[in-house]
Amino acid sequence: MCAAGTDKRVHVWDTRSMKHVQAFASHRGSVTSLAIRQGTGQLFSASADKTLKVWSLDDMAYVDTLFGHQSDVVAVHSQRRERVVTVGRDRTCRFWKVAEDSQLIFRPSPGDGHLESCAFTSPDTWITGSDDGTVSLWSTTKKRAVMSWRGVHGFGGGVDGEGEHGVEGPKFFTEEETAAAAKARADAQSLCGVSSLTANAPSGVSNAGRWVNAVAVGKGTDVCASGAGDGAIRLWRVCDDPGRQLVPLWCLPARGFVNSLAIASSGRFVLAGMGQEPRGGRWARDAGAKNGLLLHRLKLED
Repeated sequence: MCAAGTDKRVHVWDTRSMKHVQAFASHRGSVTSLAIRQGTGQLFSASADKTLKVWSLDDMAYVDTLFGHQSDVVAVHSQRRERVVTVGRDRTCRFWKVAEDSQLIFRPSPGDGHLESCAFTSPDTWITGSDDGTVSLWSTTKKRAVMSWRGVHGFGGGVDGEGEHGVEGPKFFTEEETAAAAKARADAQSLCGVSSLTANAPSGVSNAGRWVNAVAVGKGTDVCASGAGDGAIRLWRVCDDPGRQLVPLWCLPARGFVNSLAIASSGRFVLAGMGQEPRGGRWARDAGAKNGLLLHRLKLED
């Protein structure tokens, strides 16, 4: 098991003996995110020092440093191939080919929020979450997002509580489907005691509830999840239909800030790391939430 934080170190633990094995100390800023390449001992660490570092858990040694981001790297995710995706405060998303020491740079559309989280859905596609409540699907074949659902996390009708439902769906989705996505969020919020109106959001949360702090993809499945601080974990399905590659399914109640997410490879449950405050800083606080783990079981249909 690996853990990291503001002490600028990556700590490795042996879960069998519950002993601390190693502390990697090379970053010059807080370590914001970790990812282990599937099926290997290759570890990637993202940091506020603008770098992405590569480590070997087999040799317990430093391997390399990848440069490119012009500001804090806030999230990293890897896959089975030696490919990594990162997002940073420089408003870029980067797809890294580690062995070739190369990278592809992607940027949100002008006016969109900062990217906060990322996760691969396939070797060449991934999803991201933004601080304006947007969830997007990306591909190595396009410099802009393939499609985006805007305002799917948050409260009421958009930033200022205006508009019919505050959710803006991609052009190939109907108004009824967009309204259904907004209703699913409101229903989940109601179940955990959160009002769907901005004015009545939990005290101390406000628009920080829109920040999509975590996204996850079930290994070997087409199910994705996104979480913010608005009282709802949203589930998605990724498919190959042109214009409908990212389809909202339903929402699960989750009071507090969703700071990490995982989906079982069986697709039978979702695990969320919940907190009263968002990861990375005390920017907001939901006093009615609890710090801990939240498990939601999913019922599958044939």
